[in-house]
Amino acid sequence: MRTIAMTLSNLGFRLFCSSQEVEEFLNDLPYVSAKRIFFPTKDKRKLREVFDEYDIQCVINLARGRGTSKTDEDYVARRYVFRACVACAHFETDRLLVNLGMPSTLGYHY
Repeated sequence: MRTIAMTLSNLGFRLFCSSQEVEEFLNDLPYVSAKRIFFPTKDKRKLREVFDEYDIQCVINLARGRGTSKTDEDYVARRYVFRACVACAHFETDRLLVNLGMPSTLGYHY
C-alpha cells in the first residue's frame, strides 16, 4: 500500500479512505496526504452525493480481502464505481453510433 499510495500521490491523485487506521498510515508517509470520508453503505443516493462532493472519478481499492457483505465499505465503493462506468460506457457507445449515422439505442438525440 505504501508504494502505491506514494506513486498515486506523486501523479497528482487525491487519496481518500474510510478508516482512521488507513488515514493515519497514509498521512505518515512522506509527501502523501489522505482524507478519511464516510461512505454510506445502505443508501445509494447518499453514496452518489459523496462521490460528487469529493469529485471521485476513480476508485483503486487496496483492501486486505474481499468484502464480507454487501454493506462492506470496500464492496460498496467498488460496486458504485463499476455501475457508473458501465452507464458511462453505454452512453458513449450510443453517442458514437449516432455520430456514425446509426439510430440511438437509448433514444437520445445528440
